[in-house]
Amino acid sequence: MAEKVEGDYLWPHETGSPEYHGYEAVYGITPAYREVHVRELMRYIGSIRSPLINLLARVHRDGGHHTGKVGVLQACLDAEEVYLALRAVIEELEGAAKT
Repeated sequence: MAEKVEGDYLWPHETGSPEYHGYEAVYGITPAYREVHVRELMRYIGSIRSPLINLLARVHRDGGHHTGKVGVLQACLDAEEVYLALRAVIEELEGAAKT
């Protein structure tokens, strides 16, 4: 199993939260029911993770090294900064072309 990185999501049972056990009791969720839904969720996350990692690697132009170093959430925030910087350059060039 991959090592947890700061900012990664922790499942309720990983936090030791007492609400985790209470939720099962209140809503009647059995371990088998939860396992099926967790598998479906993990399959969905897996289906979007690869395209997301590839897109971030293209934005950061580093083959995915930045995302591997800082994690997906921070890489997304950093990608927004890259986008804003590129938009500023484009707007500047468009303004220069009009004059």
